[in-house]
Amino acid sequence: MTTTIYCGARSDRFAYSWSARAAAWAFLLALPVVQALGQPAIVESHPARSVIDSSGFAGTILVYDIAEEQYVAGYRDRVHRRLMPASTFKILNALIAIETGVVEDGSTIIEWDGVSRDRPELNRDLDLATAFRISAVPHFQELARRIGAERMKEYVDAVGYGNRDISGGVDRFWLTGSLRISPAEQVEFIRRLQNDDLPFSSTTMTIVKEIMINESTPI
Repeated sequence: MTTTIYCGARSDRFAYSWSARAAAWAFLLALPVVQALGQPAIVESHPARSVIDSSGFAGTILVYDIAEEQYVAGYRDRVHRRLMPASTFKILNALIAIETGVVEDGSTIIEWDGVSRDRPELNRDLDLATAFRISAVPHFQELARRIGAERMKEYVDAVGYGNRDISGGVDRFWLTGSLRISPAEQVEFIRRLQNDDLPFSSTTMTIVKEIMINESTPI
């Protein structure tokens, strides 16, 4: 069975998918490249480069093949460049919210703040699973406020998430603040989540892995 997980929204073009064989993280970012950091352990994929080129974005696709224990990339010179996590941070945000008891599980309701926004699907109460699926930024900002800066910092440090810098406001540091993480670090973070190798309970990680699922189909 192949399971596909979508973690971005609108201009945040991030995707992750896994099967019994592979785990992947894709960055399609309209940003310049700073430097080449190619590593021999990462195999360059020309088909992956073609996907990126056709997207109109400058970015990278990085795939970790679980069976072969091998990385495959499109534009491997870009996989270590740290960038703002944006909507992808909701994975860690959800983990922390569940672990700290801010929410119980994917069915917990996060109340709408009453502010009307351009995306009408955000202007309502949402459960955690739905907020994750539609990338409801205001609802995840509310979770972050409930978690608080002290607990948020504790878990970001414990996970070793990117540069670990949550300055810029507890409800915006991953959107407009100083937090940065690379595609390679993102793949490692997801690999650890898949293997239940993060500083959270097994129950917490199982809940988040389940709400990340977008589609499951037979191979």
